[in-house]
Amino acid sequence: MGDRRWWFVRRHHPEEAPSGGDWFEVQLLDQYGACVAFARFSAGTTRIEIAGELVPPEVIRVAEQRSLRDGQYVDSEGRLTDMHGLLLNESP
Repeated sequence: MGDRRWWFVRRHHPEEAPSGGDWFEVQLLDQYGACVAFARFSAGTTRIEIAGELVPPEVIRVAEQRSLRDGQYVDSEGRLTDMHGLLLNESP
């Protein structure tokens, strides 16, 4: 995988949060798309570290933009990818 990192992000339903309110999840993925480690965080979080990796702000932003229970694979720049880490064509 080299220096390339990719992530899975999603937004949880507020009723699932321990204290209510918006909360999100970011997963650090390995080269096969399996979760190595993850973090859950509340809205407005600006810095997250997972397994010694600083989560890029772009990834946090994408997580916060997801619809409820909607998950998406993204690269370190916050661009949407498929489950294999290949960029998705974002144009209609």
